[in-house]
Amino acid sequence: MILNLEIFKDVRFEQEIRFGVEFKAFDNLALRTGTANNPSRFSAGFGIRVNRFTVDYAFFTHNNLGLTQQMTFSIHFGRKKEEGKKAKELVIAEVPKKSMDLSLETQSDSVTVTEGININTASHEELKKLPGIGEKLASLIIEYREKNGPFLETRDLLNIPRIGIKTFEKIKAQIVVRDIANK
Repeated sequence: MILNLEIFKDVRFEQEIRFGVEFKAFDNLALRTGTANNPSRFSAGFGIRVNRFTVDYAFFTHNNLGLTQQMTFSIHFGRKKEEGKKAKELVIAEVPKKSMDLSLETQSDSVTVTEGININTASHEELKKLPGIGEKLASLIIEYREKNGPFLETRDLLNIPRIGIKTFEKIKAQIVVRDIANK
């Protein structure tokens, strides 16, 4: 949920206070509402995004203009951008490794522990290790990644044909999304 409060002042007009709320009902659906005090008005609308296409609709009330409606249709070109979000990464700091061996030989002082398979860099073989992911689904994941660019979040796997919510629920605890540069 996003809350927005603006205080707007133009030298030609009185001060205006605007308040709005955006609620992401689903990954691809946002519901919006807002109000302003000068002139008094109310607005509501929604936005839907499917792959590279976005449709936004809103209606506004106005003291003098009555009910106004607005609709936009957008196509997003180029690679997907992170839109201000950093990819989530869970890294547990270096942990001392205790030797189980009683000999005097020393082992590595520490290991880096990370959690999950990075779906932005995973090989075909790594993807097949996930429950419910076989030859075909591993190939579809890699094809989708090469065609659409890196995944922004793990739920992007649901955009791939043949990966449904049940398959996603089985693997979501075992996968992560990291920048390609942070392999």
